[in-house]
Amino acid sequence: MTIVNTEVTYGQVRESVALARESGSTFFEAIVWQIENQAWTVLGYADWDEMREAEYKGLGVVCPKADVPEIGARLRRGGLTHQQIADTLGHPETTTRREVNRQLADEDVTITNARGQERPATYTKTPAAPTEYQAAGTSGATRPEPEPETRAPAAVVDIGRSSDIAQGAPEVTPAFPPAPVETPEQRAERELEHGRQSTVTRIAECVRFLDGGADQAAIFLRDFYPHEARFLAHGMRLTRTRVDSCIAFLAAIREEVPA
Repeated sequence: MTIVNTEVTYGQVRESVALARESGSTFFEAIVWQIENQAWTVLGYADWDEMREAEYKGLGVVCPKADVPEIGARLRRGGLTHQQIADTLGHPETTTRREVNRQLADEDVTITNARGQERPATYTKTPAAPTEYQAAGTSGATRPEPEPETRAPAAVVDIGRSSDIAQGAPEVTPAFPPAPVETPEQRAERELEHGRQSTVTRIAECVRFLDGGADQAAIFLRDFYPHEARFLAHGMRLTRTRVDSCIAFLAAIREEVPA
């Protein structure tokens, strides 16, 4: 197994997967992070399709239509095909392709596909025209002429009544309303709100995980800490300096939270 992003650890990927499963509001942010960091290489999967099938099968999370252009573009920059984007976001491939290409139209983005070929992010494969040999068949015989198409006689339209029919026809409304245009201020506020949610959620999860006191610490030191080096890169491992920093952080916020 080759890990593409050596800065991403197994523990970080597992934490991201757990966050995606537990929190629907941050599901696609976690998914984007996993794809941008090629998390499947860390977990030992062959590709994103295999990881998605194994980790998220049955969840049925569908990306809000208004977020498809932005999230789909980020997935495309991460190297996913249009079909993979459609499968991940839960929308038809034609819809995601149109929205993603529109989002990336003004960007000079190049992706590398599974065969190592570099393509523009808006690239769409055009089927090649068949050769004379393919059109004639492998036997070399000339393909027989198709039977003439039989069509039903054209309907006769009463011009005098067509206007009456048109006037009485119900008004047809689009199946989907146009996506609202997000201003830079709205986008900044949304990203800030996501940052708030992500931060308070992670801090609460950390405190809950450590909510066992000295007894829990003894179990950690006995059963888990001796195996730290197998799962974490050197820069992620515990040190006294980091533990002291966490203690100072918790001591500071302790004065502001309820008993």
